[in-house]
Order: sequence, then structure tokens, then C-alpha cells
Amino acid sequence: MLNALLTIGMVVVAHGASLGTLVAALPSAATPLAPKVLGAATAQQFPVAPVVQRPTPSVTAVPVHAPQPPQRRSEAPQLVLPDTHAAAVVDAASGALLYDQNAHTHRAIASLTKLFTAYIVRTSGVALDAPVEIHEDDLLRVGSRVGCKSSTVCEGQQLVPGEVVTVRDLLTAMLVASANDAAVALARYIAGSQEAFVALMNARAQDVGLTDSHFCTPNGLEVDGETCYSSAADIGRIGVLAIHDTLIWQLLNTPRATITSRDGAYTHELVATNKLAGTPRVAGMLGAKTGFTPQAGKSLLMAVAHPERSDVRIVAVLLGNPWRWRDINTLVDWTWQAYQWQ
Repeated sequence: MLNALLTIGMVVVAHGASLGTLVAALPSAATPLAPKVLGAATAQQFPVAPVVQRPTPSVTAVPVHAPQPPQRRSEAPQLVLPDTHAAAVVDAASGALLYDQNAHTHRAIASLTKLFTAYIVRTSGVALDAPVEIHEDDLLRVGSRVGCKSSTVCEGQQLVPGEVVTVRDLLTAMLVASANDAAVALARYIAGSQEAFVALMNARAQDVGLTDSHFCTPNGLEVDGETCYSSAADIGRIGVLAIHDTLIWQLLNTPRATITSRDGAYTHELVATNKLAGTPRVAGMLGAKTGFTPQAGKSLLMAVAHPERSDVRIVAVLLGNPWRWRDINTLVDWTWQAYQWQ
């Protein structure tokens, strides 16, 4: 069966073809398949929309007039990642879609949503040292949160109702430790309620051209009875929108952090979900965001600068890939070999 599947899979290229009918026949996560390289294809470019709300001084909006995308090398092979449900690579300067494996397929994206939440917070104009009081409703009992790396494993000090922390603290918890409660607290602080923030997310998604996305929560947890989705291409585009925000990428490349309540009564130790944070294992890595729910599977976004040109940056995305840490390296290396920047 596998040989037949791979034969069909040769037509699954980085543009246009769908893996939807093939996924069910792929081997289980216990037997990973090596990435395959095939023929050649060309880069797809989609427009870069302007940011409509004013950015904070440290955030640079994506230019309206994008430069030319990199050129595909004529001899470059085509890459197929058989363990990945969807994947994309987006050029940060031009917005060109350099790799497309089901890149526009609608999928649950879990905690990758938090990158868009961070982007909205950072472009809202709110001060990083603004105080935020924690409410009882912020303190979810599901998934990763401050003091807990999962729903059932809690080894540190959790947030406490009435505790006051800063916007920066909550961003740190959300991006370093992928804390769901921190995302909810930020959403409530920015928009007045989680529901109002979700409406803001979807309005902003339309403004910046995220045509494959509909958000239901600020942290990526699915909601019963609602259809929540995005795509590898849209998530890559969110990474591009945030590419010049040094704080976001600094936090996404931080292995450990500590936040403390304003009165000093509570201290929270945070451990990164990005297992590569602070390591040299991926040359030029700016930062990475993980995501997982049973529905979404294991996902990963990574921003990387070219090893020889720091001005060249890409955002790589894998959705539904149990071997994400292996395949993200393959995808990044292939991109540098397959494309040439002016």
C-alpha cells in the first residue's frame, strides 16, 4: 500500500495538489516516513496587506509594496513531507508562498493561535508595563497554563485571582510556556471580554488578508459546536506580520523565564515549549511556537534568518506532524537550497 501511495504522492507538489485523500493511508506516527524530494515548481505570491491599526513604536508594519520574491532554482527538487498534514514557507520580505503542501487547507491550529493574539496585543498600543489584575474566569483548567505544563501536571505556582501582573508578564507566559490562562487574561484586558477579543481577531484577520482563518478563542483551544480553523499559509503570514517585533521573537526563543506579581507575593517559573529555544540546532532561528490539541495534532511555526544573509527571513509552518522537530529542519534546509534571493 505504501508504494502505491508514494507513487500517487509524487503528484502532491508544493502547489495546487491536495493530500486530503492520502492522509488516511499514511503510516502511523510510530513509523515516520523520510521526507521526499521530487521535481521542481515555482513560488506562489499572495498580496501583503497593510496593517490597519497603529503599531507600537517597536513594531514595524509589513510594507504595502512588497519587493520581488526569491527565484526558484531551475535544478531545485520538489519536497514532499509525508508525515505532515499541511505545510507552508512564506518569504518575510515579499510575502511569497515558497512551499505549499495543503497550505490553504482549513485545520485546527491549537496554540499557534497565540502568535496572532500576541500580534494584536503588540499593535494595540497598550503599554508593556500596564497592570493586569487576574480574574477567576481567566484561570482555565485545561491544557498548559502558568504553573502547569498540561491539564493534569502542575509543578509551579499558578496565577491567583486578584494577583496583579503586567502585560509583558502575560505575553511572556503566553509565548514562552504557551499558557492558556495568560492568553485569556490578555484578551479580556485588551477588549473587555474574551468574546470581544475574538471578534477583534476575526475583524483583523479580514483586514490583513487571512482568508483561510476563523478564530474562536485567543489561545487556540477548540470550542464545542463552533468551527475554528486557519491554514499553514495564514499562520505563516501571521509570522510575517510579526517578523519585525523583536520582543515576540525574543520570547519565542527563551528557554526559561520568571514573572512576579506587582506586590512580590507570587513568583512564577516558566519553561519553554520550544525545545530548541536558546540552542544553535537550527542556524538563524529567530524563534518558534508550538501547538497541540488532540484535534489539531502537533504543529510548529518557526522564523529563521538565512545563514549567510540576516536580511533574508522565512517563516516555516507544519500542521499535524508528529515529527515536527525533524521535518522543520528539512523544510528550512530545502528552502535555502531551492531559492535564490537577489
